[in-house]
Amino acid sequence: MGAAVVEPIVRGIRSGICPPPLLTVSEWADQYRILSRMAAAEGGALWRTLRTPYLREPMDCLSATHPVTDVTLMTGAQIGKTETANNWIGYIIHLNPGPTMLVAQDKDAAAKNSRTRVDPLIRESEVLSSRVASPRSKDGGNSVLTKEFPGGFLVMVGAQAPSGLSSTPIRYLLMDEVDRFKGDVGGEGDPTELAEARTQAFPDSKVLRTSTPTIEGFSRIAQSYDDGDQRLYYVPCPECGEMQMLSNPKDPTVWQRLRWDEGNPHSARYYCVSCGVAIHERFKPQMLARGEWRAQNPDAPKHVRSYHLSSLYSPWLRWHEIAAKWEKAQGKVLKLKTFLNTVLGVPWKEDAEVPNWKRLRDRRESYRMGTVPKGGVLLTAGGDVQADRIELEVVAWGREMETWSVAFFVLYGDTSGDEVWRELDDVLARTFDHELGGKLMIERVAIDANYNTGQVWAWARGKDRGLVMPIIGRAGAGRPILSPPTRIDVMRSGKKIRSGLKSWIIGVDTAKAELYGWLRQVEPDDPDTVPYGWCHFPEYDDGYFQQLTAQVRVRVDDPNGFQKLVWKLPSGKRDEALDCRVYNRAAAVHVGIDRFTDKKWQAREEALGAASPTPKSKAASTRKRGASYLRGGKSRWD
Repeated sequence: MGAAVVEPIVRGIRSGICPPPLLTVSEWADQYRILSRMAAAEGGALWRTLRTPYLREPMDCLSATHPVTDVTLMTGAQIGKTETANNWIGYIIHLNPGPTMLVAQDKDAAAKNSRTRVDPLIRESEVLSSRVASPRSKDGGNSVLTKEFPGGFLVMVGAQAPSGLSSTPIRYLLMDEVDRFKGDVGGEGDPTELAEARTQAFPDSKVLRTSTPTIEGFSRIAQSYDDGDQRLYYVPCPECGEMQMLSNPKDPTVWQRLRWDEGNPHSARYYCVSCGVAIHERFKPQMLARGEWRAQNPDAPKHVRSYHLSSLYSPWLRWHEIAAKWEKAQGKVLKLKTFLNTVLGVPWKEDAEVPNWKRLRDRRESYRMGTVPKGGVLLTAGGDVQADRIELEVVAWGREMETWSVAFFVLYGDTSGDEVWRELDDVLARTFDHELGGKLMIERVAIDANYNTGQVWAWARGKDRGLVMPIIGRAGAGRPILSPPTRIDVMRSGKKIRSGLKSWIIGVDTAKAELYGWLRQVEPDDPDTVPYGWCHFPEYDDGYFQQLTAQVRVRVDDPNGFQKLVWKLPSGKRDEALDCRVYNRAAAVHVGIDRFTDKKWQAREEALGAASPTPKSKAASTRKRGASYLRGGKSRWD
């Protein structure tokens, strides 16, 4: 028997009887992992754990010989948690094979993860590509969502599919961005619990959960972090050597040792908790290299570890960039939430407090209804459709999301007929006088299509598509205020008409939370400066403000025992004013107000004769506190 025949047999016998090399996951990555040319600036280079030394311990907990079986990573963005998962997948395929499952938010996210992370990981590292069949091979072992290799496989599924979460036993489980998973999957329960149940057949199973957090009290990753030993990464001061954490999810004041001169984020320095020295960012690499993990909850089970990292530790996100993000988020509820979740890596605490309608009433202003005050440069309208009426608010928008309620119409009539819709046409065709002497027309109207839907569509079908947008409100945390539209016009064959009518989905929970944050703001001492999102109102009566603040946010249990926040309208109350304002916000998003540049604002102001605008608090001098609307007569709000 020739050497060419014997040598492969010997290699096969050796591979069957020899244990895998005693490498940890981080050692494997340093020796074998090649960075993807698609996703990394250093594509083609060897992975270096020294670049992110804080990942060494979490990765090594996933090694075959390590006693820890349950690992949680709650982090901000640009920390490297994705690479932890990638390195573990490579380690499994090469040295410690077994049935493996990666759970993403949905099937589309799983497929994207496969194409952008897993495929490049395998393709760029020879020790992996030699073990996984080529996608072009005929054996079927490498598809978008399944990768087979000697001794195991990797299957990628979406968290919304119960069948994918509750069948084949799994030895290794990776769950990515668990806070984006649905609370219940097909009525069968929480997706993380369904997936974890699949690991019970293996006594040596391991689980990795990663995510940026979302809402306090509802965040899976935050709960998982609390259940573990709550590890924080301590780094030394380059001056005095004092070990300290840069941030702590249990103490939000810690990160505020990062300080800078207001308006000058590039002056950002981190101040030592002990000696008070201002630490320049150039010292960050050596601080990270000498850092260590310390458990804050030593009573947790020994096999369960949880880690927290904010973006202050990131080698890719600089401190001055974090400072700039913080400054831009001030007064902007949604941006603050994003900052806390994705930079600090901590859950957002929802403020369920209802704005005080009496305080809003008491700061009414005496600008004339139907006239646009100086600061407003564009008009939107939001219409709520009921059985016997259409209620419509016209809102003027200015810089920094400052708004003025210009007019509120209640058009009575059967909304299944045509007459009331003709009245609405008359309102939308109006021009509104501007305080500076010009005139404005409504640029976009968002009309509610939840009631008498067919009639709304029939009315909207003959209108200027740049003016009218039929909208459908959808509840649910995390929905964008305005989602891309869908075609609702179809032929008898069911085929959508290319130029047909579009319908828009509004994330009403998101819009209400933002609005309530704006309405809760306290009137500033300086009348020339108002907060971002400040709302001005004319002399409406009590009913308007009661409707505007009618809904409350409450915690409820879903069928699986999980809690969620939902908006509720107390019995006997009305909320048309709130709905109209939410629809106005969607119309403003559609106009693109969130992306307006200073140049665009200035062009609109100059067109109205406001060449030297004062963007903040234009109407301070018109305030008339305690004024009553429609004195001596019955208000339409009573």
